[in-house]
Amino acid sequence: MGIPLGLLLGSFFLFVLNVSEPGYQYFDEVRYVPAGIQIVARGVNENWSHPPLAKALIGLGVAIFGDRPLGWRIANVVAGSLGVLVFYFLSSSLLGSRPLAVFAAALLILGQFHFLQSRVATLDVSMALFMMLGAWIWIEGHKRKNALTFNIFSAICFGIAGACKWFGLALVVPMGIHLLLQKKYKNLACITGIAMGSFFASQLLLLSMRHPTYAPVIDGMEAGYSLWDLFGVQIKMLVAQINFENKYHFYRSSWWGWPFGLGAMWLDFSTFQMNDKALIKGILYIGNPLVLWLGVLSLIVCTRHAWGTKDRVSLSLVVLFFWLWMLWLFLPRSTAFLYYYYPASILSCLICARAAQLLKVHRHILVLTLATSALPFLWLYPVLTGRLVDSNSFPITIIHALIK
Repeated sequence: MGIPLGLLLGSFFLFVLNVSEPGYQYFDEVRYVPAGIQIVARGVNENWSHPPLAKALIGLGVAIFGDRPLGWRIANVVAGSLGVLVFYFLSSSLLGSRPLAVFAAALLILGQFHFLQSRVATLDVSMALFMMLGAWIWIEGHKRKNALTFNIFSAICFGIAGACKWFGLALVVPMGIHLLLQKKYKNLACITGIAMGSFFASQLLLLSMRHPTYAPVIDGMEAGYSLWDLFGVQIKMLVAQINFENKYHFYRSSWWGWPFGLGAMWLDFSTFQMNDKALIKGILYIGNPLVLWLGVLSLIVCTRHAWGTKDRVSLSLVVLFFWLWMLWLFLPRSTAFLYYYYPASILSCLICARAAQLLKVHRHILVLTLATSALPFLWLYPVLTGRLVDSNSFPITIIHALIK
């Protein structure tokens, strides 16, 4: 248990270090932190842009650690650290190699997306945690005779992920197609029903714990609503998502550029003047270019191998990656941002480990790859964590050039 414990504690320390910067709510925290506090305190969710579970976890952190920056973000620090641990077990289970699992987990951290999501009070990292947990349980189920039992627990996890953010239900579709191709129709109906049941039940249970009869989930609804009304709220959320148009954000991006690192955006940005120096302080949402391009090359390796040998592991990884990445192309929403690529970027790290396994890369090369990937991470660290930096410094000049 030395390696898993080391990954858990190491990632927690890295994520929690200076997490109180900035000392105010930024980006989507201004919506989700008040909503989380409201849910935990009164069982009321007036923020109806997404389901309530991840917001409730944020509110729980505030209830324990106080209404301050650490309290706002501690839930995601914990979820992000647990996500690294679960991703290690998932990778080890799929690839059958602990060194490759460590390699994949390290890439997840150095890739920067998971690092950034674990330090801001938004919904994505909680969703990703339950998606990874569900995927790990699903893989473990296929190694055992009682696969259905594991599949049921996997479906429950996907339902809970969806209760954090709708995209968490995305893996239910390929899971269902897999059962359909195996002609396990009863299992398909069972798993689909359990996933959706978990999705609705977790929301209903969460809100009813703080209100005797299902509490309102959007502003203006009266208390005393049923499961049917909860379904109606999802429709209202869908309409709101379709009609969403962010007129105040300049960092929209296109889905095709995300794997290549295009679409970097400032989550927070301020300028200062000190001793005749122009300083900036901000949180930049940007991927590690070396990890991103390694993911692209590894995707090519796995795709060629899957095409030539019909290898199920490589084929599954490639198909799932394209599903999580290109799903945004088909969703009825006109505005897209780089952080939508976050779930696919997690799978990209696993694809990198699979490509290394196929190419029989020596452990020393894996260590060298991680050391090299750490250089951009350390170089960008000040603007990933809200440190004061000289606006004329080399990294900032390059960053402004990339964003423009």
